[in-house]
Amino acid sequence: MPIRNRLTALLSDYVVILVLTSMAITGAALYTSVIWAIAALLIFVYLIFVMSRLAPASLILLAPLLFLRVTEFISGVAIESGAYMDELYRSGFANGAFTRLLLIYGLYFAVASLIIEFVWQDLSEKFRASVDEWDRHLQPVVYVAYAYMLLVFGVLAYLAVFDSIPLLTGEDRFAFRWRLNSPILDAILNNRNIFAPLFGCLIVVPKFRKIGLAVLGATLLLTVSIGDKFTAVVTLGLTATIPLGLAHIASGRDLPLRTLLVTPIILSAITIPLILLAYGGADDFDGAIERLASRAAAQGELWFVTDTNYFQLFASNFGPLIADFQTWFDVTAQDPKQIRTTFGLYWIMSDYVPAVQLAGIMDTTGGYVFGQQPYLLRTVGYVGLALFAVLFATLHAALMWALVTSIARVNIVAVLIAGRVLVALYGYYYTGNLYIVFGVKNLIALLLLVGALYVGRYRVVWR
Repeated sequence: MPIRNRLTALLSDYVVILVLTSMAITGAALYTSVIWAIAALLIFVYLIFVMSRLAPASLILLAPLLFLRVTEFISGVAIESGAYMDELYRSGFANGAFTRLLLIYGLYFAVASLIIEFVWQDLSEKFRASVDEWDRHLQPVVYVAYAYMLLVFGVLAYLAVFDSIPLLTGEDRFAFRWRLNSPILDAILNNRNIFAPLFGCLIVVPKFRKIGLAVLGATLLLTVSIGDKFTAVVTLGLTATIPLGLAHIASGRDLPLRTLLVTPIILSAITIPLILLAYGGADDFDGAIERLASRAAAQGELWFVTDTNYFQLFASNFGPLIADFQTWFDVTAQDPKQIRTTFGLYWIMSDYVPAVQLAGIMDTTGGYVFGQQPYLLRTVGYVGLALFAVLFATLHAALMWALVTSIARVNIVAVLIAGRVLVALYGYYYTGNLYIVFGVKNLIALLLLVGALYVGRYRVVWR
C-alpha cells in the first residue's frame, strides 16, 4: 500500500479510536461501572491491532511501551472492580479514570506511530540492504557479547556461593541491591537495555544467532534471579527483538497475527511461575498468588488516586516543576535521595504512603510505577498533560529514527548512545521526573548521538 494511503487509513482508524474513547468517557460520566475500564482495555488492544495492520514498524519499536500500558489498563479493570491497593492502603472503585487515561495514551501512540511510519518508508529499503552486510560488521559486538555473558555468569556464581539469590529467598530486589551495593551488578542491570538492540542484531545473522540468544538468555536469567518484575523481563525481551522484527518487515513480510497473540502467552507462561517463586510460592502458594494480584493492581494505582483527587482540565501548580527545572543543569542535585518529596514520583507518593515507609523506599531509591501521568496531571492539568503527550511522542519517535538509522549503519557507538537515551526515557515514564530527559546528562548524550550519527554517515553499510 502506498505510504500516503496507509497513513490516511491509519489516521482514519485513530479517529475511530478517538470516537470510541470519547463515548467511553461520556458513558463513565453518565453511568458508573467497571464496564468502562474494560472498554478502555479493549479499545487499547484494538489500537495495537490497528498498528499491527497499518503501522508494523511502530508496533515493533514501541512494543515495550505498549506492553507496559496494557498492564496499566489491566490494572485499571482490577482497581475499578474494587481491588484493594496494598501499597496505598485503600480499595478501588469505578469512576472512569482509565477512560480518561486512554485518551492521553491514544493521542501519544497516534502521534508517535504516524511519525515513525512516515520515516520508515525511506529507512526500510536501507535497513533491508544493510542486513545482508551485518555478518561482516558485527564481529566487535560478538566480542562484547562474550565478555558481557562471562560477567553475568560470574555475578550469578558469586551470588550463589557467597550471598543469595532473591528469586529463591524472596528478598525485595531494591533492598537486595541496596544491601549488596555491587557496582558490577548495578552496571549490568542498568545497562542491559542499552546493549539489548545490539545483541538483537546478532540474532538476525545466522552465524551469530547462537551467541546472540545465549547472551540474551543469560541477561534474562540474571534479571529473573534478582527478583525483577515481569515487566522488566518482557521489556528486555521486546527491546532485544527490535532488529529481528524490523528485518522481517523490511523484507516485505507482514507481522503474523498468530505471533502477536502467542508471544505474550509464552512470555507469561515462562515468567509468571518464576515470579510466584520469587514471591515465596514454594512455601506459600496462595500468598504468592495474592501478592502477584496486588502487584498487578499496582500498575495503575497512582493514576487512579491522582485522577480521583486532583482531576482538572487546567492546573498551574508550577512549584514542583520549578524545583525539577532547577536540577536540570546540576548533576549532583539529580539524586532521588536528595530530592525526596520535593517533586516527581515521591511528591506524588507522599500523599498516600506513610512517612516512615516512604523514607525507607526513598533510601533504597525504589518507588511505585508510572508516575509520569499523575505528576503532570497534578501540575499542569489534563490539557497540559495532553500537550506533553504530543511532545514526548515526538521525542520518542525521533529517538526511534535515530536507533533504526544507527542499527542499519551498524554504527555501534550511536546504537549504544541511542540505547542510553531510550533507557532514560523509560526511566522518565516510570518516575515522571523531567530532569531524566531534560537534565544535562541526557542532553549531552543527545548531542553525542547527533555527533555519532553525523560521523557515521561517512561509513554507511548500504552504500
